[in-house]
Amino acid sequence: MRYVAFGLTLVALTQVVFPATAQEETHPMPFVPYESAKEGDWAALLASSETDGHAGKMLVTSRVSKIAGDQLTIVVAPRRPGVAPTPEQAKEFPKKRVPTIEEFFELQKTRLTDLRVSDEKKIVGGREFACSKVAFKSKRTIELKASPNLVIVEQRTYWLSAEARPNGIVAATQDTDVTGGGAAPMRSHTTFELVGLGSGDKATWGKNPDEVDLGTAEYDPEQDPKIAGSNVQLPLNPYATARPRDWESILATWHIGSGSGTVVRTWSIASGDEDSVKVTHQLRTTKGIEATIDGVSSRKTSPSVNAFGFTDLKAAIVDMKTADEKLTLDGREFACTKVSYAKLWTGTHGQTRETHTFWFSSAIKGAGIVAFSEKSERGGEVINTAEGHVVGFGNGDDVEWGKKGADVPLEGK
Repeated sequence: MRYVAFGLTLVALTQVVFPATAQEETHPMPFVPYESAKEGDWAALLASSETDGHAGKMLVTSRVSKIAGDQLTIVVAPRRPGVAPTPEQAKEFPKKRVPTIEEFFELQKTRLTDLRVSDEKKIVGGREFACSKVAFKSKRTIELKASPNLVIVEQRTYWLSAEARPNGIVAATQDTDVTGGGAAPMRSHTTFELVGLGSGDKATWGKNPDEVDLGTAEYDPEQDPKIAGSNVQLPLNPYATARPRDWESILATWHIGSGSGTVVRTWSIASGDEDSVKVTHQLRTTKGIEATIDGVSSRKTSPSVNAFGFTDLKAAIVDMKTADEKLTLDGREFACTKVSYAKLWTGTHGQTRETHTFWFSSAIKGAGIVAFSEKSERGGEVINTAEGHVVGFGNGDDVEWGKKGADVPLEGK
């Protein structure tokens, strides 16, 4: 899954709140998926996809990291060939309650049609599973101002079994058609198949995740001339003097189509030594903590622009500029280094240009960010913008300036 630029780095595109068709009803799952799950249980699914003639594979491992009362936490870890590991995502689900189909597959903002549930046996890896087959269609419209609305139509089919602990997914197919947005239509077909079940470090059936061979990368972004220059470094190192437990919170406002909202992103230094630091990014939206990702950065070498947000996006970096500039926030003046550049990357809808500007200051803890702005354009149309500024920083429980991110009110629609 690709993450959008800095202001929304941790918000997957499928989770951004867009104006959507009002949902008329919800549909219960055919059984309680996590009822028999135990801490340490895991399942590995192999995904094979084809999008406009380009094939790819990905292994998705879901592991139960914690059970607390009726709540269960699942950590999802994707792996693709030839690509740096994507940050893990932690999600909470009810353990004993029957969730809705919309809730289980995170489709609360989408209306389902043509829903069909039936009993069917499914054989994967030579093993027969007694399954509930769940099939449905969905349609989602993303409103755009200067182009035809983006319309996403999906047909999904799942084979679900209580035998496939912890989440019950044995196999799935997904066909997606995307039209509008001023770009050529896109069509993709993806299949998912269970390849391993287990607990802790041992597989109880199939293979351990690290035993699954995904082959070589079907597409090597480093060899793509369209994104030559993807390893350009920042002209400064935000973590050179960072101390363990340093933190800063940034209030960001995003705009996509007719949708907008605010999020708080908190950068904190979890640990460090003389060579490197472990950096944690936490995203808080109006729904609460939505995502947390971790990464390691060098104290001695500036991070590349693409690696700064710990995303898997490989883009060409052009038009890098720096300047000294002062910014004043809530009566405090910060001496800043202003860094601006553009990211160029090509996807199924053509080339996207992201223009970024950061104001860094050594007076700020955490990542040293005083403020930022960004704009993404495709085909001459602005598709999203974001801007933000620091609202507080400190060390540990101490606030040196401003307030903690948890105390910042948010809004969205």
